[in-house]
Amino acid sequence: MSPHPLASAPAPRTPREAVPPSSRRALGVDVARALALIGMVSVHVLPEENREGGMSLAFGIAGGRGAALFALLAGVSIAFVEKRSRGDFSGRALAADRAALVVRGLLILLAGLMLGHLDTPIATIIPYFGVLFLLALPFYGRSSRVLLVAAAVFVVLGPILRQLLNLHGLIPEQADPDADYTLVTAAQQPLPFLS
Repeated sequence: MSPHPLASAPAPRTPREAVPPSSRRALGVDVARALALIGMVSVHVLPEENREGGMSLAFGIAGGRGAALFALLAGVSIAFVEKRSRGDFSGRALAADRAALVVRGLLILLAGLMLGHLDTPIATIIPYFGVLFLLALPFYGRSSRVLLVAAAVFVVLGPILRQLLNLHGLIPEQADPDADYTLVTAAQQPLPFLS
């Protein structure tokens, strides 16, 4: 006598089992982070010129590219956090993700301003990353259409607005344009720092 066909069927999966959380690392992003870090370190540590007075190989390869890749990967990390939410952009999930983004931005900002106290010849751009994380808040969880329209508006109108503000002297100047912002100078010059 054969068993009933339904007796051996596995129990249906619950929604949680149907979509297991991904524990895989994005290896390509980790490699890109390593390249960005190596590029930024090499540009700041190795000489800018070779013995003949020309541009060094390290600077030729990584000059400006490490920082640009670093900035791009900051955006990628925000997208990863957004993806982890699995499209649940309402209520607690959205509030928790935005709070995490604020904390991350403030910590990056604080770290960058503290690095400014080291008084090295290295231009510290980390505080700007912290500010950019905070500026990403209104766009977090928005649709691709909204993001594309916003990007187009910023690309077209951003440079025009910046030029108009420059022409009318409405962008405050930093007291020492060559110095990095620190906790002290950012507090003493909040408008130039924010601009």
